[in-house]
Parts: sequence; structure tokens; C-alpha cells
Amino acid sequence: MLSIYPPISVGVSNANPQSCAINSLFAWVLNNGTNNLVRIRKSTSVLTNTISTQANCTQLTYGTYLGVGYIFTSSSTATTGAITRITSDIDNPGSSQVLLSIKNNGVQVPCSAITYNNGYLWCVPAPTAGITALATPIIRLDIFNDLNKTTYNYNISANTSDAQVTVYPNIAAAYNAQKIYAYGSYVFTLTSTSSTTSIAKISTLISGNSGIITPPNIYSYTYSTVGISEIASDNANNIWLVSNSLVSGRIYRMSIENNSVISESSPTTGITNTILPNLKTIYAMQYGQGYLWATGYTVSGSFASIVRIDVTTNAVINTIPLLYSPNPSGITNINIYNEFLWMTDNLNAALLKIQIYNPCFMEGTKILCLTPQMKEKYIPIEHIRKGHLVKTSRDGYVPVDIIGRSTIANPGGTDRIKQRLYKCTHEKYPELFEDLYITGCHSILVDKLTEKQRVDTIESIGKICVTDDKYRLMAYLDDRAKPYDATGTYTIWHLALKHDDYYMNYGIYANGLLVESTSKRYMRELSGMEIIE
Repeated sequence: MLSIYPPISVGVSNANPQSCAINSLFAWVLNNGTNNLVRIRKSTSVLTNTISTQANCTQLTYGTYLGVGYIFTSSSTATTGAITRITSDIDNPGSSQVLLSIKNNGVQVPCSAITYNNGYLWCVPAPTAGITALATPIIRLDIFNDLNKTTYNYNISANTSDAQVTVYPNIAAAYNAQKIYAYGSYVFTLTSTSSTTSIAKISTLISGNSGIITPPNIYSYTYSTVGISEIASDNANNIWLVSNSLVSGRIYRMSIENNSVISESSPTTGITNTILPNLKTIYAMQYGQGYLWATGYTVSGSFASIVRIDVTTNAVINTIPLLYSPNPSGITNINIYNEFLWMTDNLNAALLKIQIYNPCFMEGTKILCLTPQMKEKYIPIEHIRKGHLVKTSRDGYVPVDIIGRSTIANPGGTDRIKQRLYKCTHEKYPELFEDLYITGCHSILVDKLTEKQRVDTIESIGKICVTDDKYRLMAYLDDRAKPYDATGTYTIWHLALKHDDYYMNYGIYANGLLVESTSKRYMRELSGMEIIE
């Protein structure tokens, strides 16, 4: 089953980590208790930098511009609260710290929630800004148009703003928002207590580059008896709302295109499914790799856990224990980057991680086997079972020991990331007799690696790996493999062959191409796949 790595300390015991942001090199953690940001090098789990921040910062967000990564957080402190910008990957990130102020007619506007999306920072003012509920705006900053700019001005009464500021006024449902999200073509804000919820939603596609712009449509979901603690989305079709019940939490699914004004006691209108995750006190949820992940305490026994939910069946596939010592984990935030899921644990002043990637074949891939009639034949992987003989590159025919399946949400587009499908064609791989679709971290076996492939592989997994005297080259690092640009959720499979070494794999043939199988250890402990007997 999936399991957590040893916890990574984020500093002193009263750090109270609230949020994390992850990139290829570092994990950043915002510690609300000590008002600081810490940077942890992912490859060594060593804390490299601690940077003081303003008080009352609870959310982190990460953005890139011209290949440079930036960390943003915001303070809701009255009259002085500002947005902090830090260059993420330089040797001394503290030296790059800049405070960015938003001002309405010269008055400082602290923000309680921020998020980054597609070149913009989206912000919700805190009530400390003196803004009434009915007049609450959502503010968009064109943050990378001028990196030397530190003050962003607008004037609601004069209906004017800087060229880099867009203000969407009078969004009552966004008042006192604790969180803001950018999903699909929309921005969502979340304001909640243990028993009430207000969610605002506006389009990110509203015409107009700057100024005071009244959205043509303002959607809202208000619930008078249910507290929603988190919103997650697949960025294409659905959003999920999770209730933070002290008795038994629920997760509600709704179309991301549900453009309505809803006011009711509990989520009913537009809800297409309700999931019972067998958790209570759920404060963190995230969607990634085709699954929904939620953390809380089990209804029976109150054990700190994270669950993995199959969103096609609404079933809990795994319940993974978290820390129980020195304190049961209290997870405040989940962040997924490539093959790892990261969590901030505020009760243990720690950062937790779980490896969740699946190096797999898309359903329909044909694996070269030996039939009972003693003939070689390519068999669709979904038809293979334990005991089938698979041809290996060096050891003849070896029986399947474990085979399993899962799903992956392919994002479309052309980003070269691990957590997606890649298309290998006969044009680029002459051995193929038909196109092969594999996940980004599935390795093709090659005789040699280029220097760039060596460097990128070491940066990704820390070492160069060899199977059956061939180098493992992950598909996302092989320029011949192209990102599969079809958006959707796909069934993926993998298999482990019989081996005396629990950790070893083989070279096998998929649609004619020599690729890796996986180990029994991966299938049983790390994959989280449904094992097919």
C-alpha cells in the first residue's frame, strides 16, 4: 500500500505550518506560528533557509515568469498587510524579498487570500481593509508586467486603477474569504465556519485588461448549515466540496460549469454525487493523478489518515495512516507536484510526503508473451493475469507475479511533466508496430543516455538506473516521446514478474519496444493500484 516517508522538520515545534508550495528543487512551507517561510531542498530534505514574513499569512502560491520561479504570500494585518514576493531558487532567497502593496485611494488593502494563475495574482481583501460585505472586490494583479513595481493603486469611488490592476467590485459572497482558487476558467473564493459556507465564483475570461470592471455574471453557493472547508477540481469537468463535520465528513461533486446562484441549507442543487470518505474533521483535499485525496481522522478510531478516492466510482481505494506520534497529524494543506503528494502537518511541525506516481501502460498496450501453445504473441495488457509468461530481454519467459490497474487524469496540452501520458510513434521508434502510450515516468530501455538526459534523470530521481544492462530513460525526458494532448481519464496497467529479488524488474516488449516492467515491491507498497488476481 501507499505509505508516508519520514516526516521533514519545518523548524521549531511551534511553527504551525499552514501551507506549502513545491517546485522541481524546493519545498516552501509557511509557518504561521513563527511568522516565517522555510525552504527545504527536496533531494536532501534539509532546511536551507528561513525568511521572516509579516504576521497573519496563511496561504502560499507559486508562479513563474521567463523561467524564474517566485513565491507569494499575503498578510491580512490591518493597515500594514502586504503581499510578499520572493525569488524561489536563488542561493539567498531572503535577499530578493519584496513587499507589494495594494491601495484603494491611498488606503492600504491587506489581503486574506491569494492565488496565482496564468500570469496573474488573484486577491481577496481582508475585512480589516474596511471593506463592507456588499462591496467586497476580487482583485487581479498583472504581477509580471513590471517586476520593479511595488504599489498597485485603484480608486473605487473614482472608477480608476493602475494599468496592472483589475478590480471586480461588489462580490458579497467573497466577503471575509479564507481561500481563493483558480480552476478551469473560473476563480472561486471560500468563506466558511463550522456550520456555514459562502462561495463566490467569477470567470477569468471577462474582457478588459485593467480598471474597475463589473463581472457580467457573479455566481455564488451559500449553505446555512454546512461548513465547507476545501474546494478541489480536476480543472476540466468537476469541483468537489468537502464538509468539515466533526461526526462524518462528506464530499460533494458538482460540475465546474454549474453557473448558478444557490442559497440553501446544505449542498443539494447541482450536486451530481456525494462521497462518504469515512473521515471527519477534513481540512485538506486535493485532486491529482486521477484521484481525489482528502485528510482527516477516521470515523472509527479517530486515526489521522489520508484517503485516495476513485472519482469514477466514488469509492475509497486506500486509507493511508499518517503520524500518530508525537501527535496525531493535523493536515492543513495538500500540494501535488510530479510524483509526490506533500502535506503540511501543523500538529507535528512537519512536512509529509507520499510517492504517488504510476509508471504504467495505457490500457490496450500489447505485451509480448508465450501462449500455452508455445507461440509468441502480443497480448493486451488488460487480458494478462498472474502466471502468464512474458518475454524478457535477457531471461527468457518469466511468469507474471502481480498485475494491477489504476487511472490517470491526462491534462491535455504539451507540458512535459511526469503525471501525464506520452505517445511513442513508429516514426520516432522504428521497433514499434503501433503507437504506444505510457506515463511520463515509465522508462524506455536504451543503450546510452545523452549528457542532458543524465543530468535531468539525476535531478529527477537522484541516480541513474539500469535494467538488464540497459539505461532507463523516462518518457518525459525522451524528446522522441510526445505529450498525448487528449484530455481525459484513462485506465493504466502495470505488472511485476517473478523474481527472487523483491526490488528488481526486467526488460519487456510493449508494442515492439523494449521498456521496463516494475518490481514486486513497487506493486505492493508504492503503486496503490488495484491488484487483479
